[in-house]
Amino acid sequence: RSGARAGDQVFVSGWLGRSALGLQILKSRARGKGRTAPPVRNEKEIAAAVRAHLYPEPRCELGSFLQRTRLASALMDISDGLSTDLTRLCDASGVGAEIRAEQVPGPGSSKPAKSLDLALHGGEDYELLFTVHARKAAQVPAKFRGIPLHCIGEIKRSRELTLVGWGGTRTPLVAAGYDHFTK
Repeated sequence: RSGARAGDQVFVSGWLGRSALGLQILKSRARGKGRTAPPVRNEKEIAAAVRAHLYPEPRCELGSFLQRTRLASALMDISDGLSTDLTRLCDASGVGAEIRAEQVPGPGSSKPAKSLDLALHGGEDYELLFTVHARKAAQVPAKFRGIPLHCIGEIKRSRELTLVGWGGTRTPLVAAGYDHFTK
């Protein structure tokens, strides 16, 4: 977690927020509120979200690849939500980050703001969050064994975490994922 430096690119694997969406769907069904919960487009996306929640797939092979190739300067899994785990990575490295909302891969949704909220703050995804030195960023494949890898931002010297919205608005990115010590 402590190897990120200013100028490094921030990457994530897979689709964030799917597990949290799956949990919402399951809770909605348990309450008898129908087959679909918050913003989902189709049955395929519903099934993917429920599967992500019930059967998480840790990205061990990807982590080994990133270590073996020495691409990642810092690396951790996203288990408590991107906002919380990015805060932890940045704190350990003594840096901040700027994240671009349109590049954060949320679950399928007809409501981008809801999808972004799930992607930033939903937990239990077990995807990877990693940073790569700018000169090595082009070496990161678009996919690793079918899992998409997304560049979502950049590490900054300032210790602030910033979210750049779709319209270019800049707001502080607050850690609002799961915190084991406050629950």
